[in-house]
Amino acid sequence: MDPAIFGGGVTVTGAVQITNAINDDHRRLRQRFMQALNGRAVASQEHILQHYAAQFIEGIRKELKSSGGTVDIAKWFSLATFDVIADLAFGRPFGNLERGELHSWVAVVFGAFKALPFLRVIRELPGMLFIGSHASFLLPRKLKQMWRDHFNYAFSLIDERLKNPKERKDFVYYLIHDDGEGLTHDEIKECAAQMVMAGSEPTATFLSGLCYFLTRNQAVYEKVKEEIRTVFHCEEEMTLINLSQLKYFHAVVREGLRMFPPAADIFPRIIPEGGETILGKYLPEGTRVGIAALAASYSKSNFDNPDVFDPSRWLGDDEFKDKRMRASQPFGQGHRSCLGKVLATAEIRLLLANLLWHFEIELAPGQENWLSNCRTFLGWEKPPLMLQMTLQQAF
Repeated sequence: MDPAIFGGGVTVTGAVQITNAINDDHRRLRQRFMQALNGRAVASQEHILQHYAAQFIEGIRKELKSSGGTVDIAKWFSLATFDVIADLAFGRPFGNLERGELHSWVAVVFGAFKALPFLRVIRELPGMLFIGSHASFLLPRKLKQMWRDHFNYAFSLIDERLKNPKERKDFVYYLIHDDGEGLTHDEIKECAAQMVMAGSEPTATFLSGLCYFLTRNQAVYEKVKEEIRTVFHCEEEMTLINLSQLKYFHAVVREGLRMFPPAADIFPRIIPEGGETILGKYLPEGTRVGIAALAASYSKSNFDNPDVFDPSRWLGDDEFKDKRMRASQPFGQGHRSCLGKVLATAEIRLLLANLLWHFEIELAPGQENWLSNCRTFLGWEKPPLMLQMTLQQAF
C-alpha cells in the first residue's frame, strides 16, 4: 500500500480510521464496517431509506409549487443523502429534507473534501510522511477551519450517541460491538466522521450526474421511465428487492457509474519487492501505480464508443463476457474497495426510481455544459443542476 495514502494518514485524534489503517488494524476495522454495511444490515434499515425517499419526493413537490417548475435536483440529492447518513451514523435526523435547506454542516463537509488533496500533497513533502495529525496545520486557513469544524461536530454527535450505546442497530451499534477486537473511543469518532464524508456527497453527486446523462439522452430516459412505470403500480412496490430485478434500470445505473464514477482518484499501490511486469513493462519495486477510473472508462481500448451513454452495453447473458468491461470499477477492487457500495446502491436505486416514477424531467435551458463545470478534489464538486420538472399526472 502507498504510505502517502494508506498507513498513518491524517486524523484529528491520531487514531487510525478505515481509509488509512493497514495490516491488522485495517482488517479489524474493515470487519467491523462490513457488519454495519453488508447486505443484511442495509436491508434491515430499508424502512429508514424509504422514509427519506418519500420526504425527497414530497419536498420536490412543495418546491415545484413556488419555483415555476424548475428545481435544483443536485441540492435535493444532497439533502437526501446527508439526512440518510446522519440518521444511520448518529441515530438522529438532521431535517434537511423537511426544511428544504442544507444543514450548516453540509458546507463544512464540502470543505473537508477539498482539504483531502492538499493533505495528500503535504504528506509528499520531505519529512512530512510521519507528522500524522499535525499535517492539517499546513492547510490553507479556510480549509483548515472547515476540516476542524467537520471533525469537531462529528465527534460531538458521536459522544452524544455513545451515551446510549445499544439504543438501535445503526452504524455506531456495530462499531462499538465488543468481541475482543472492538474499536477505541477515538477510532469510533474518526470512523464515524469519515463515514459522513464518504456516505453523503459522493452518492448525491453521482445521482446528479446520472440525471444529467438521462436528460441528455432522451431515448434512454424514456425507456427506463417506461420500465419503472410499467412494472410498479404504486410507490410502495418499489422495494430494494423489486428494484434489483429491473434489468434496464440496473444497466442505466451501471452506465452512469462508468461515465461519472463517484470517486475521482487512482487509489495508488506500491510495487512490491522484486518488481512487477504490468502491460508488458517491468516496474521496479517501490514504483507507485494506480488506475484512474475516468481514464479507464473513457478509453477506446476498453469500451466501444466510450463517450456515448449506452446502458445496453451492460445487458446480455454475461455482463462481463468481454473482459475489457472489467475496466469500469467505480467502487474499487480488493480489500480497499468501497465499503459503502451496498448502501450507496440502495440509495441510488430508491431515489432515482422514485424520481422517475413521480416526475417528468428535462434539462433546464443553460444546463447543457453542467458536466464541464464539475471539478474534482478526489471527490467531485458539482454546480447546481437545474431541471424542469412536472408531476406525473397519472399518479
